[in-house]
Amino acid sequence: MLLFKVLEKDLKLFMKLLLVNSNFYSFNVVKAQVTSFINVSYDCKVSKDFLESEGNYIAWEILQPLLRDVIRSKKAPEKILITFILPETQNDIINENAKSCILNMKYENKEVIFTTSLTEKNFSLNRSIDDSWNDYVTDFFTNNAIPIIKENLQ
Repeated sequence: MLLFKVLEKDLKLFMKLLLVNSNFYSFNVVKAQVTSFINVSYDCKVSKDFLESEGNYIAWEILQPLLRDVIRSKKAPEKILITFILPETQNDIINENAKSCILNMKYENKEVIFTTSLTEKNFSLNRSIDDSWNDYVTDFFTNNAIPIIKENLQ
């Protein structure tokens, strides 16, 4: 597991990359929560009867404008929690045994923290799959010019 932090000085740029730009469009979202003048929660499991989707969870591209509208205010929200997930069709990029590749984001007290996690289809003692996911996320932040500091929690 890795932990990534966005420094307070980079917060405005990061929020633009998250809420306005397309940087996170390669991810789907499992759930999201915003705490401001009201508490808004999204369970992002796709209803196949309502929306055609390749996976089980909604694309960030669809949820992003909804969250942006909730967050838009002169006062910053108290908290934002987003659980991003790599679309199921892309799990094999990480490893053939990858089941769910998760990127958790938490904004609170003017600090953004990301953590990685991964579940496997079949139990394995081989931790190289975790390393592959962590490398993928590190490259994602680097390639999208997202200002982060990386810390290893393993």
